[in-house]
Formats: sequence, structure tokens, C-alpha cells
Amino acid sequence: MPQSSDRNQAINGFIRGLAGHDGATAVDWAAEITQPAMREAAMVRAGKQFYRQDQQGATAWFQSSGLSAKAWEQVTGSR
Repeated sequence: MPQSSDRNQAINGFIRGLAGHDGATAVDWAAEITQPAMREAAMVRAGKQFYRQDQQGATAWFQSSGLSAKAWEQVTGSR
């Protein structure tokens, strides 16, 4: 599917279901969203699930994700 708003919406919907089973793959898919605000929200949402499933893996992913410290707080639920 070519890059478009429809593709972004499709990926966003896909990762909603995927994140609960495979957070690592969900964060990879979330990074494919081209609209910045939607991408960040999707990465945080998927990152939360990934963190619940594998804290060490999620920490490594986050360090290369380009997300802000505030986003990490949202992922981990810490302040």
C-alpha cells in the first residue's frame, strides 16, 4: 500500500490488536506511520504493551526510537 493517510490509519488499527500479543513487532509497525503525531501516539501505545511484555527489550527499543523522555514516561507509567 503506498504511503497515504489510509495507510497510516490501517497501520494504526493493525497495531492496536497486535500490541497485546507482540509489542516488539507493533512498535516496528508504528514507526512506519508517516504522520508525526499519529506515529508518536501509536509508538507510545505499542511501547506500553512492549514494556509490559519485555522491559529490557522495550528499553533498548526506546533508546533508538527517537521519542522524547516524556514519551518514555508514558510508556513506563513513571514520572
